[in-house]
Amino acid sequence: MLDVNFMNNLKLWLLQAKYDLSVSLISKENHFLEWAMYQSLQSSEKCLKGLISIVTRDIPKTHKLSFLYKFINKLGIKNIPVDISSMKKLEVYVYVCRYPFIIDSSNVPHNLISLADVNFSILTAEQLLKYSEGYLTGDIDVTNHFVNDDSILRYWDRKEILDILNLIIQNIIENGKYKVLKIILIGDYARDFAQRIDKTIDLLIIVEKDSKNNFGFIELTNFFNNLLINYDVNLDIIAYSKEDYDAFMYIMKDGFLESAIKNGKVLWESNK
Repeated sequence: MLDVNFMNNLKLWLLQAKYDLSVSLISKENHFLEWAMYQSLQSSEKCLKGLISIVTRDIPKTHKLSFLYKFINKLGIKNIPVDISSMKKLEVYVYVCRYPFIIDSSNVPHNLISLADVNFSILTAEQLLKYSEGYLTGDIDVTNHFVNDDSILRYWDRKEILDILNLIIQNIIENGKYKVLKIILIGDYARDFAQRIDKTIDLLIIVEKDSKNNFGFIELTNFFNNLLINYDVNLDIIAYSKEDYDAFMYIMKDGFLESAIKNGKVLWESNK
């Protein structure tokens, strides 16, 4: 039997998830696809956090859908009607929706998000909402369903996180598709490894431009997200070609990247 207070937490999370999804549909109808994407992502995030709230009030402090998804699995919540690859595919749009210039130095999110991508995000949110509501209606059997383990949100041991980062770096370098030029650790971990495991590990990856392929931010970021999908850490990847990176840093002088690089830490750099 689930705690009535925890079920009320779920009810409130899902109520707001419904509102987010409703306004996403309105934005889509009015052709504001960047807002439709952002609002549907918010709906999915609230559904996932609502499920977590059934077990604990200590909700992971992250917007990463894939991390929340894995966290839910650790709590014993299974048979979610979306898969981890869907979560990873959508995560890249958290940046795309919020930051002009981040994927195209001459354009804005309004012109860069497709209807197909928005439809996929809305469908994902609808599936998560319907599944989560099953806990409120009693359609899902919750007997012995959850695992409440305080160690799930522990702090990293320094050696442990360094060992994981070294494996990730090696995996990125040996990706088999793109020539990696530099890997930079940005965000909180660049300042201190003593972080709780739900804190995002932010990596900026710069690759060599391939004249045969016209790839961009979304393709690169999705590629490395999928490459690293099996690591049980809260990874946030930003990936650029050297050409795009130089344009943002030295021509556009983008403040987001400038600040990240200034406070970041180079983990690996090609000597060629």
